[in-house]
Amino acid sequence: MDPLLINADQEPIGRKKPNGSRESLNQWGETIIYGPWRTPDRRWISGSILATALVITGVWAFMTLRPMPKPDAANDGMDRVFGYALLRKEFNNLPIEERLELVGQIVQRVKNMDQSDSLMLASFAAGIQGAARDQLLENTSKLMMDTADMMATDYTQVMPEDREEFLDDAFIRLTEIAAAMGGEEIDEPREERLEEARSQAMRDEEQLKERPMSMRQAGRAFKFMDGDMGQHSSPQQRGRVTVFMRDMVRNLRGQDIATGKPKGGG
Repeated sequence: MDPLLINADQEPIGRKKPNGSRESLNQWGETIIYGPWRTPDRRWISGSILATALVITGVWAFMTLRPMPKPDAANDGMDRVFGYALLRKEFNNLPIEERLELVGQIVQRVKNMDQSDSLMLASFAAGIQGAARDQLLENTSKLMMDTADMMATDYTQVMPEDREEFLDDAFIRLTEIAAAMGGEEIDEPREERLEEARSQAMRDEEQLKERPMSMRQAGRAFKFMDGDMGQHSSPQQRGRVTVFMRDMVRNLRGQDIATGKPKGGG
């Protein structure tokens, strides 16, 4: 009986003390991390699995994160071409001349598309929502602003005595760009287009005198230029384009470009 009494306060022989949670976690981690590498066979299998996973992950990351290459507007699918021009940031990284050329090619293709392309295009347009709509606004706004700024930047280098001729040339070029983007060709001679634009500018000025723009209309115009379009351009761009467009209107109205007053002091 003495031995039993002496060992009464000790654990029964053969019963193992349970592991603590920390020790169990360490054992589990050791099994997961080091277990697959303990033998040559395990190392070969684990290495093959790891290499395959790395390759798959790398390919997925490349296909997902890589910049989308410029599509072939004549041969690639319509959804890819439209998606690139309207819904991808990469479009804005192209030089302005390439963007204008791509848009012109898209317009030509739209004019010649068949029924299947029409259905695809309708489905594509219906899916433009949320972030896609914001990207669409950014791409179109930057295209318009960058086109005007391209000419406005050149205008800052023109001598005062040459500005009228430059503004006439710039107006003709803008009409040609607009026609190309609309899939049209202009047959009118240069002087006829300028004369028509001058007449329209004079009519607009008279109409503005008779019916001045309300504060609400002015606010909407300011919001569009400074908010909707302006948020996708720099302050320097907005400043150059504002001066350029103001002087073009003055030139078409026959006003002094520097002052905005009628020529001859009238």
